[in-house]
Amino acid sequence: MVESAARIAAGDGVRQQADVAPADYPMLATSRDLADPTSVQAANPADFASVFEPGYALRRITVRVTDEDVTTGLEKKLEWLDGYRNRTFAGNRYAVANSLADSLGTGSFSTEIGK
Repeated sequence: MVESAARIAAGDGVRQQADVAPADYPMLATSRDLADPTSVQAANPADFASVFEPGYALRRITVRVTDEDVTTGLEKKLEWLDGYRNRTFAGNRYAVANSLADSLGTGSFSTEIGK
């Protein structure tokens, strides 16, 4: 992802949009219950059907250079997000378990929340 972002930022062969190479896809996650931070789970781009349901697939990720403002409002959908600035979604100060919830915190989604 970093290589793709650097290429796009530099304008190296990029006009207004570009597909991200599958090897550069970011980690994707979903939640079984938006009110429960521990319900977060990884969504494998190559196997969306295993997380969502049969028939769902990720065809591509496209980025576009734009003059639009950065999208905001995640903290309105995940009202608990600001409460995890100093702990993992599993509630620990430091990761103690090998789980996605214990490796993510507010900073995994935004550096602006709480400012």
